[in-house]
Amino acid sequence: MRKLNILLVDDNPNFLKAAREVLAVLPGVAGVECAASGEEALALAGRSRPDLVLTDLVMPAMSGFEVIRNLRAHETPPRIVVLTLHEGAEYRAAARRSGADSLVPKHEFGAHIPALIASLASNGNDKVRARRADDARFAAADPAASAESGDPALSPA
Repeated sequence: MRKLNILLVDDNPNFLKAAREVLAVLPGVAGVECAASGEEALALAGRSRPDLVLTDLVMPAMSGFEVIRNLRAHETPPRIVVLTLHEGAEYRAAARRSGADSLVPKHEFGAHIPALIASLASNGNDKVRARRADDARFAAADPAASAESGDPALSPA
């Protein structure tokens, strides 16, 4: 099993601390870096080249949507999962259009993220970077979303 480098992005320091504590002990995790803003996230991602980015959408100065678009422009972009309190269809569709692989409501973090990380780690980092998700949540919100990849790693449980 490969271990993933994760970048966690959220402007809520309490959520960052709690989520980091959970992620740090998962067997598929090599390391967790935290960013409290979009600008900090892009700077860290440029230096550390994470395999997986878990980002909030609503943050001051630079939104998660902007972070996602910037990360997608990298030569080898990371997998990107949105963690948010906003789980409406409009947010899911906007996250998908921005380039996110998946959306997980924050209240479902513990139920979905550990399994997702285990699946991505068992697939290897090359597949983590190269494969695009087939996330039923996005597909339901955006009928134009592709269902070609069949990647189970980012499908909701």
